[in-house]
Amino acid sequence: MKMVTGYGSAAKPQIPALKELIASFNAEVERREYPGGELNNRRVGAVEEAIKTIEAAKDHPPLRSTTSASRKMGPNN
Repeated sequence: MKMVTGYGSAAKPQIPALKELIASFNAEVERREYPGGELNNRRVGAVEEAIKTIEAAKDHPPLRSTTSASRKMGPNN
């Protein structure tokens, strides 16, 4: 989550996906694919905290492009 929140306000478009992630985590618990309780609370809490941090962010650091790096490396590297 630190990586996502490091983008500051530039990460705001990712908030819906983060909310979907929380729903997915909770669905895993309901399907008994992941333990509930403290373990799920920790991972849900980390995402919720990231959402709060992103929503409160005022800075908008410049984003780095990976396009030029992928062109230099080529498809097989």
